[in-house]
Amino acid sequence: MARRRFYSGKVHASRKDNNEWVTDVDREVEEFITERLQYYFPDHGVLGEEGGQQGGTDFCWVIDPLDGTTNFVHRFAHCAVSLAYCERGRSKIAVICDVMTDTLYTAINGGGAYKEDQRLRVSPEVDFRNAMFIASGQVADGDLWPLMVDLSGRTDGMRKTGSSVLDLAWLAAGDVDAVVSGPINYWDVAAGSLLVREAGGFISDVNDNTDFKFGERTPCFVAAAPKVFTRFFSETKKFCKK
Repeated sequence: MARRRFYSGKVHASRKDNNEWVTDVDREVEEFITERLQYYFPDHGVLGEEGGQQGGTDFCWVIDPLDGTTNFVHRFAHCAVSLAYCERGRSKIAVICDVMTDTLYTAINGGGAYKEDQRLRVSPEVDFRNAMFIASGQVADGDLWPLMVDLSGRTDGMRKTGSSVLDLAWLAAGDVDAVVSGPINYWDVAAGSLLVREAGGFISDVNDNTDFKFGERTPCFVAAAPKVFTRFFSETKKFCKK
């Protein structure tokens, strides 16, 4: 649905109260997924970026219908649909679809992470200087930007893609070595955090919480391959405490 609408060019976009973009595609995709979930799992709740909380939270599906909406609005072909199943606040199943490449990333708690049918492992990189990282979340608009510039000068460089969901999927696949993020919404990390953990990576916010609070906006966080995590985390935590 999203890919077809992207290439048709028939998209209606407007600004939300927080000044972020929302399109009719965001709403249509979320409604489509919500309807299917409520049909197959009528006793489960649903938390959607656009529709909010419906039903209970103990057994709940978390939907980001179009992560990378700004990219979508500007016809930059990089965005994803994210879905996580959570039990009592913990992600148990993750599904992320790269909309434009039709690539599916999945993870099950205790069952590993996959890109299509290929088992995922995070990068084996051991040298901080050789690590490439992604700046995720609303970094460019906030106080974290000086940290990103500093880190990029002491590593193998920084990228910013505009899709936090795909940032974490790429980390799980070993395509990048770390993700350093500004504050972010729960639906942006519910699926991606499980994918990273099941691929052998580490993820924590700067308050040392390795599990993000269900439905709540999370503080700055770091996700990385194990052998470079400590350095990225210490640099980020030190900066944020300042």
